[in-house]
Amino acid sequence: NLRALNRSDTASSGQVVTATSATAMDFQAAVSGKILQVVTVKQDAVVSVSGDSNWNSFSGTTVAITPTAAGSKIFVTGCICQAQLNDSSVRIGRTIDGGSVAACDLVGSQIGSNRPRATSGGNQFRETSESMQSSVSGVDTPTYDITEELTYMWQGFYTSGTMYTNREATDSDGTGDCTGVTTLTVMEIAA
Repeated sequence: NLRALNRSDTASSGQVVTATSATAMDFQAAVSGKILQVVTVKQDAVVSVSGDSNWNSFSGTTVAITPTAAGSKIFVTGCICQAQLNDSSVRIGRTIDGGSVAACDLVGSQIGSNRPRATSGGNQFRETSESMQSSVSGVDTPTYDITEELTYMWQGFYTSGTMYTNREATDSDGTGDCTGVTTLTVMEIAA
């Protein structure tokens, strides 16, 4: 019965309308931990980035979310299927309202001055016919204004050569060569 909602006061940020009885409603604090929205992307095409000792974004792996409440946390989960030789890493990059790309909270600690802060990767001497999956799952806590858009993407760091997603590095379309899928999902979680 929404007729009881004819009120002169207004809600504060983070409040929701709650039925307090069969005939009355009131503004109350939202319960934390609830999922407020979900945005996801699936990239099954082969995408590559050149290794130039910089973080480069894989096209088609980007999701954008505009939080609906102040102080929300962003739960990030995804998996990237990648192929390269050694000295390569992947991470989840983030921009706030179109600003410069930086690592989200889901990267390793800074140790030394040369190691890239990554979600996954390392110095793995593997055959070029192999691919591997790297996954991420955790909470990012960016500082943002309520109207700002948060954009997340998979990025690759490679010293030289080419990194690929969703196929093996020396793909020959043989029965032993596989294809994969890369996903990225972000969820706004009420604070």
